[in-house]
Amino acid sequence: MSTQEPTRQNLSRLLSDGIQRCAKSLGRLSYSTWNVDAVAWDSDCAKTILDKIPEGGEDCFGTFLGIPGGGFLVVFPQKSGGLVTNRFTQAGADSIDALPDRESKVLAEVSNIIINTLADALAGACGKSLILSSPEPVKAPRKEILLRTLKRLEPSGACSWVCQARFTSSTFGSDCDFFLFLDNGLAARLASAAKPG
Repeated sequence: MSTQEPTRQNLSRLLSDGIQRCAKSLGRLSYSTWNVDAVAWDSDCAKTILDKIPEGGEDCFGTFLGIPGGGFLVVFPQKSGGLVTNRFTQAGADSIDALPDRESKVLAEVSNIIINTLADALAGACGKSLILSSPEPVKAPRKEILLRTLKRLEPSGACSWVCQARFTSSTFGSDCDFFLFLDNGLAARLASAAKPG
């Protein structure tokens, strides 16, 4: 067993319930059902996740929120992003339709709510508040969104640990990617809080 494996196992234990809650939160916001299709950890090199994403492709809607020692990123493809936007804004559709960059702004708010669901769980586990930055939306191909995020976090070591969760919706026939980035210090604190017994 590698020296990182206990940390990985404890983080997985801590995050499993929180990620399920994120999917349920997204379901409530979009009046649909979302499932956690896969969860993957990378503790060696965040670029191994990047390498699995093909170059180019359509623009996606990304939203980043930073925390001391890491950050969160949610990425919606255009199809599911548009559908989630429409569902989320049903009540005030007329006024919201007139907003410039409507999808980016609405999905930034949706992502903010989803991210806070997990951030609250992590804060409770480690016994201290996690101060989140304001949502920062970006529209670009999926790989470019992730690359920008890694370039932003790498200098401080805040992507030493990366968790990727894939949410899928049979209602929309589409998906959504949720990323959590941690530096070694925050990963160790969270893993310690999640130790069994």
